[in-house]
Amino acid sequence: IITGLHFFASGAFLYSGGGVENIGKAAACRAVRRVYLALKRFLNVFITFPGNTRETPSKRASMQLYYYAEFPNVIGAVDCSQISIKAPSEPTQADFVNRKSFHTINVQVLMTLSLT
Repeated sequence: IITGLHFFASGAFLYSGGGVENIGKAAACRAVRRVYLALKRFLNVFITFPGNTRETPSKRASMQLYYYAEFPNVIGAVDCSQISIKAPSEPTQADFVNRKSFHTINVQVLMTLSLT
């Protein structure tokens, strides 16, 4: 489980995820899959979009987003950004160097409107 959680939390490649528990790539792959399947069961509990729930009309969300940002027929948005970080310790340092040769981590943001 630790290997799977480390893989998802670090954003690193699978080979570095197996290094946490000093296990092979195949075992790391199985651990990641087990954690993924466990997390997938809770997908609809923690991630909901307007329209996925009975009481939240997606049309109202679309109208609100158009009012705020003039985006027609949209109920949410996803964006990514590179955030500068201090260089991590040596074994994984190269994994965090971006194309402009400085250390960053990719952060993904999901935005939907609150209808309350």
